[in-house]
Amino acid sequence: MVELREEGRLKYSNQPSRTAKTLNWGLVGLMGALVLGFLGYGVFWLIKGDWVVGSFITVIGLFLAGMLWLIFRIVRMPQKVLLRYELQEEGYYTYVKQIKTGEESEHLVPFTQMQEVLIGRTTRYQPKGEGSIGFYVIGANIVMKWVDEEGHIQYSVFGLENPDELEAWVTEFRKHGIPVYGTEANVKFVRVENYQTAYAELPKAEYEPGANPLHIGSRERRDIPAWISPDMKARMEAEEKRRDKRLFRPVFLGVTVVNLILAAAWMPSWPISDGSFADNSASTAVTLVNVGLLVLTGAYWRQRVRWYRSLLDSVVVIAAQFAGAGIAALIENAPAGLLDSIVVEGLLLVGISAVLFVIFRVVRWIVK
Repeated sequence: MVELREEGRLKYSNQPSRTAKTLNWGLVGLMGALVLGFLGYGVFWLIKGDWVVGSFITVIGLFLAGMLWLIFRIVRMPQKVLLRYELQEEGYYTYVKQIKTGEESEHLVPFTQMQEVLIGRTTRYQPKGEGSIGFYVIGANIVMKWVDEEGHIQYSVFGLENPDELEAWVTEFRKHGIPVYGTEANVKFVRVENYQTAYAELPKAEYEPGANPLHIGSRERRDIPAWISPDMKARMEAEEKRRDKRLFRPVFLGVTVVNLILAAAWMPSWPISDGSFADNSASTAVTLVNVGLLVLTGAYWRQRVRWYRSLLDSVVVIAAQFAGAGIAALIENAPAGLLDSIVVEGLLLVGISAVLFVIFRVVRWIVK
């Protein structure tokens, strides 16, 4: 949901205040300095030949770089598009302006064209602080069902979290004779286009004004299960399969091939000490990169992931390294202890991947 600021009674905009802009860009600058510092320090240790320290610091820097990219996109959003929403005397008004091109568009849904309104619940996770589990804020999506000039049913959606503002909206709708209904379903994943098929499937009852029956604005320790229609579920599963086919599977295949090549051409040159790769080798860096790629291609964060996914992915990578070591042996380029070292590094890969997999599952269970 786009973060909006109230500019007046039932008037909202995505434009932040001057103070908020200053704080946002200050945060971007601070994160940028941290990213440069960690990446520079990591490269320094890599150049010195300490792969363990260098890889660890560099991975932290890359993680912070990802956070910086997300923060930058959020900060830049209001500067790319100006959004305004109003519930006017005539109806629901929206205004959009592309800042770069100056292109403007506006639309009014008159009250006379509205058939009914449905208030659905949403949830937003709010962090509480370092070392503490946050909470979920219960919000509302106001779903307006209306008829366009051609007689087709259309839907418009507006979200808020303030119960007093919600009551003001409900009062306006009732003043114009529009029926208002409520549903306890968590509709945070239901997009505007989904309502064409999903709206009729949502359970609903007449909304009681003034009683805040949906507890909008309250805080909950656990998330409310999201409502998804059968059609939405089928679309989401199809999209996951398309994403796996177009991105994750090719990347995983690339990871396997690269590990085979590394084991055949580069790993034989790594120093070996006491049956494993020495600390000054690139083994730690390669393992950490492999872990990150396995988490990405395995999509460990998804709601449904097979329990053995991390183990299977790790075994495939280790098998590729074994195949590469076999090639190195055929061309007489494999030093003594290479296979033992790959086994040790493989166990590390299995362990880290499994721990991360469990963490993802536990976090999903906690916040569900």
